[in-house]
Amino acid sequence: MGDHIVGIITLFFTVVIFTGLIVQFKKLITHFFSYRGSKATQRYQLTDMHNVVGVMSLPYTFMYALTGLMFNLGLISQIVTLLFVYDGDRTALLNDSGFPKITESYVGIEREMPDLDVLVASWEEEQHAKAHSLRLTNYGDENALIRIIGQHETNFSQRIDMTYRVRENAFSTKLNPSERNAFADGTRFLYALHFGHFAGLDVRVVFFILGLAVCGLIIVGNMLWLNKFQNNRSISQRFKRNIAALTLGGCAGIIPASATAFLLERTLAASLDARALMVEAAFFLVYGLSVVAAFFTNNRLKMISVMVLVSGLILALLTVVEVIGNSQSIVQYFNASYKSLFSVSFIFLSFSCLLLWLGMSLLKKSELARNTITDQ
Repeated sequence: MGDHIVGIITLFFTVVIFTGLIVQFKKLITHFFSYRGSKATQRYQLTDMHNVVGVMSLPYTFMYALTGLMFNLGLISQIVTLLFVYDGDRTALLNDSGFPKITESYVGIEREMPDLDVLVASWEEEQHAKAHSLRLTNYGDENALIRIIGQHETNFSQRIDMTYRVRENAFSTKLNPSERNAFADGTRFLYALHFGHFAGLDVRVVFFILGLAVCGLIIVGNMLWLNKFQNNRSISQRFKRNIAALTLGGCAGIIPASATAFLLERTLAASLDARALMVEAAFFLVYGLSVVAAFFTNNRLKMISVMVLVSGLILALLTVVEVIGNSQSIVQYFNASYKSLFSVSFIFLSFSCLLLWLGMSLLKKSELARNTITDQ
């Protein structure tokens, strides 16, 4: 259901990109990269920001929306095919699509396992690829399987996925077809393009910045629409306030809800029953409370500052928990060249500092604005 909801959202996102390009096309040419700065009115500043960010991020935005649409709404066509063509046999559908699920039953007969370092090094040399993950099935058993997943070093974004059968001491041809599946390769290519996995860390940083730019593009566009909406005298003031509150809570509420989900994701025990459900429920609870609170606030800037400060404090608490409970494990993994845990913790700390600084700045600005209104 979640995939379908995201698919519908990306469908609207794709339509918005096309319609926005058509509506703004004339201005994009006459005001290309034009930004009028502080001397212009807020409306002109927002319009210029929307156009400049839209032009710079258009290729990325189009790619992101189109691939997201293909991934998520593609499931709908897959369901139709599964029901009417394959009579509900999902395994047959995945096999024909190039995504077979390889399994072996556990027989309880012990067998010596190969040296994984030697096996991976040999595989990388033969396939001209770089392995990034292993998946072990029935390890130590007669029917053990070792699946190696990696990336071709000589081909653009081409993933390689092979399974080693231990009892045969080889990558069996029954498990690894000689001819690659074009559909599976194409799907994996789109995934790599969508998530920025086709190159190194520098490209992912660029994708992250472009992703933030697209978020800003959406918010600025929404602000422009709200300003125009508020000036429409044919609409009641109550309805205008409700729409403004819904926009405020819907946008700003994402920040504390995400911070809460991060806190629970990193602190709840992995063996806890309904762990994922608890994280999801906490996210939607905080998000819902933020939306409701937006309907009862008169100072929108202060509410945003409070939400940002609360989010910064939650991430700061998460950092403290990480240092007290997991610092030794994180250092051990870091020394073993597994740096992902440290990177995530460092990002949490960085965002905590950023949110606390931003929240204090917005709080001072809201207090200054309130004092100015009081003096007048």
